[in-house]
Amino acid sequence: MLTEARVIGVQRRSIGTVVVTHAIMKDQRENLIAEHFQYSLAKGAFAAQDCGRMAPAHGGVGVKHRFATTLVYPLDPDQTLRFAEASGDRSPYTFDANAAKALGLPGPIVHGICTMAFVSRALVDLCCGGDSRRLRRLAMRFSGLLLMEPGQTISVRLGPAASTLQAKNYVFEAVDRAGTRIVSNGWAEVAA
Repeated sequence: MLTEARVIGVQRRSIGTVVVTHAIMKDQRENLIAEHFQYSLAKGAFAAQDCGRMAPAHGGVGVKHRFATTLVYPLDPDQTLRFAEASGDRSPYTFDANAAKALGLPGPIVHGICTMAFVSRALVDLCCGGDSRRLRRLAMRFSGLLLMEPGQTISVRLGPAASTLQAKNYVFEAVDRAGTRIVSNGWAEVAA
């Protein structure tokens, strides 16, 4: 797989600077596998001025929806440790309580990409008929930390949005077992 990433925009905020990165992933034949836009906040760092562009907007942002379906996934007690080994992201704050607390976290947190994998699983299972190749676009905002604690779950709430002839669109969010939103502004486009 070939990956090319570049900064496409910088925008000042009251608490720091948002840096927007665009990554394109292609296979060995140069076929597009995925595009990824990421917002990163450099807290306390202030750019001299705004420049470049932000990631493209997606449907569902700021819109209240009624979610038609909820899927609940339990997290195994060793979920973050197994994900760390599989992904190569062995950040200790995801499986070591002392490392997490040293960073000011209440305890170990679930990797964002692991959270996204559970959300993607729900969309592929319910909206794509089990065929991940039909998932054409996936956009979301990580809006809270998912703590890795006994009995933790991820509940993915989703519902239909306005669709086109080429794609069926869905909105979604995810919450932890206490109902705290961990993913918001979710938007998925599924090939029709």
